[in-house]
Amino acid sequence: MFVYLLECTDNSTYVGATVDVDRRLRQHNKEIKGGAHATGIKVAAGKSWKRVCYVSGFPDWPSALQFEWRWKQLSRKLPQQMFPVERRLSALQTLLYLEKPTTKAVAYSEWENKPVVHIEENIEICAIYIQDDPGFPYCIVKNDNALTV
Repeated sequence: MFVYLLECTDNSTYVGATVDVDRRLRQHNKEIKGGAHATGIKVAAGKSWKRVCYVSGFPDWPSALQFEWRWKQLSRKLPQQMFPVERRLSALQTLLYLEKPTTKAVAYSEWENKPVVHIEENIEICAIYIQDDPGFPYCIVKNDNALTV
């Protein structure tokens, strides 16, 4: 299970949850059937989506959905003047430092595996918000090469 961040060629962003990040990106870009209506409209207008990052390590599907919901909520509370991908990454950083994603969610400390952030695009911007911390392991992924930080 994964929660992912997409960025459009017009700089808008989208956060979603899936069990297959590669297939879901293809759906958002209308290469195969499926995908969110909001992303499909942009593709029909000639735009495309790329995956900036995704989070793995969720103990179950409800935990992934709670994480997705809170990521979106935290993003909406940040200033609209921020660049969209920066707003999402700042919200992700905040979310990862909470004890748990929502009041009814399982605490991160009770997860079998800690959440892992896989960064694929905008590594420089991501590095500002998702920093190395001994209490939080994450992985930077670029061109299929993984480097644990």
